[in-house]
Amino acid sequence: MKSIEISNKCNLNVWVISDTHGYHGYLNVPENVDVLIHCGDATNYRDQYKNKVEFDNFVQWLKDKCNHIPVKLFTPGNHDSYIYYNQKEAKKILDEVGVDLVIDNHITVYGLKIFMSPYTPAFGDWVYQVDRGKTYKRYSHAIDDDVDVVINHGMPKGILDLTEDRYGKIEQVGDKGLLTRLKELENLKLFCGGHIHDYKNIKNSGVYVDGGVYYGNCACVKDAEFHKGIQFNGNLFKF
Repeated sequence: MKSIEISNKCNLNVWVISDTHGYHGYLNVPENVDVLIHCGDATNYRDQYKNKVEFDNFVQWLKDKCNHIPVKLFTPGNHDSYIYYNQKEAKKILDEVGVDLVIDNHITVYGLKIFMSPYTPAFGDWVYQVDRGKTYKRYSHAIDDDVDVVINHGMPKGILDLTEDRYGKIEQVGDKGLLTRLKELENLKLFCGGHIHDYKNIKNSGVYVDGGVYYGNCACVKDAEFHKGIQFNGNLFKF
């Protein structure tokens, strides 16, 4: 896992992961981390009761393996059905292990103003989804102009968002409305998400830099190869 230096203003190590889908136990947890951010899909099952078992496992991992990390932030993804239907209870459980559940809201840590959201353009019968044509409107109202970091479960259009359509043709499936809003944010230093995994010979995980802004796809598993567990250990950023 490569450490990527954004600035030396705060001397912070920020580890960002996403889409662990129940395989978080296979992650190599760094020792020297100040902030852990999970961008969603810690779990996998659509059924909220089966998903609760996965959620409990995730919470235990946070308690056992990530207790040394001072700040831990989590926003759900489209697979995190237990949280979607039981948000108040889930927040309480996460609070008990020192994790802030942040859904469509801002949080400031070590002087960094961070916005976090689980919502992605609708695809299939999952949770935390919104009509693709309405995403810009919701983000233009939800994300403050002076934000430093944006975390979303999904990726913006055209950035680390490749997959195959039903005919095997490569397409970009990120969120155009999200991209438009991100381009308006003058203070933005970092965007991270996931949702769109690596697949076959397509590599989305990693970091892309554009206009001085770092974009990270932090998805840790690979489509059609979940049985192989974690194949990417997230991105480590240094502020």
